[in-house]
Amino acid sequence: MLRQNLIRLSIALCERSDSAPGKVLLYDPHRTRSESEHFEIMTRLNRLVPENELYLVFQPKVDLETGVCSGAEVLVRWNTSKGEISPALFIPLAEENGSISKITRWVIHRTLSTVGGRSLLELGGRPLVYAINISVVDMRAPDFVEFLESLLELYAVPPSQIELELTERMLIDDDTHVRGNFAALQKLGVRLAIDDFGTGYSGLNYLNKFFVNTIKIDKSFVDAIEPGAQPGSLAVMEAVISLGIALGLELTAEGIEHAYQATYLAERRCHLGQGWLFSRPLSFEAFVDFAERCNLRESA
Repeated sequence: MLRQNLIRLSIALCERSDSAPGKVLLYDPHRTRSESEHFEIMTRLNRLVPENELYLVFQPKVDLETGVCSGAEVLVRWNTSKGEISPALFIPLAEENGSISKITRWVIHRTLSTVGGRSLLELGGRPLVYAINISVVDMRAPDFVEFLESLLELYAVPPSQIELELTERMLIDDDTHVRGNFAALQKLGVRLAIDDFGTGYSGLNYLNKFFVNTIKIDKSFVDAIEPGAQPGSLAVMEAVISLGIALGLELTAEGIEHAYQATYLAERRCHLGQGWLFSRPLSFEAFVDFAERCNLRESA
């Protein structure tokens, strides 16, 4: 057993040395434990049966001016025999080993089958929009748009009520399949959002090249909204809001936790907000109750 452990640790150090040539690497038990956990998760991802292990939660989006629920961001959760695994941990690993495509397609299928044909596609005559995160792996798949279109037709969901959240990295990706899928999604009529805008490459030229509907303001910018905050600390966020308004885009702020943050954003004409101030992620049934309560209050 000791010999096997020595061999395993030596191999791990050799792999690490590829990214640190010429350096002396020392055994780090914490890093080794982390690498071991990642390896176990990767193995589980390769054997993943989504129907048995994954489930969806819905993070409500609220109109910052009226308080009306406008829809939700659909989030995936993974419950294993050893307990829940954080999306912040398993999503990057799924992208790394390619299993993200299986997860994304399950999320799309489950979302459309859940909301399709229900009165909850609208509330009080207002269409609800359901946002789904997709990865660059999905956008490189030649059959991705065909897959999405077939499910939209199967479950009678209008394309305009599905919003796909993309990263800035995808918009500057020079892959021909990415560009082709982007154009096809625009033609199909689904909504497109740039997630975590301003935290990545921020190449503003792609806003002229690609038509998107929504800019999502990252939580890190929202966190800077505090009583007595210096104006300079909010300059980037205010510039993002001004840019979005000038381009006629919808603005959604993530991670709102305090009423003063919602007030500040509403005063600057940010349209939608999501975060624990309004609700934590909910089961679909709980989301329905939340949306109905919000919209009934507004109509009263």
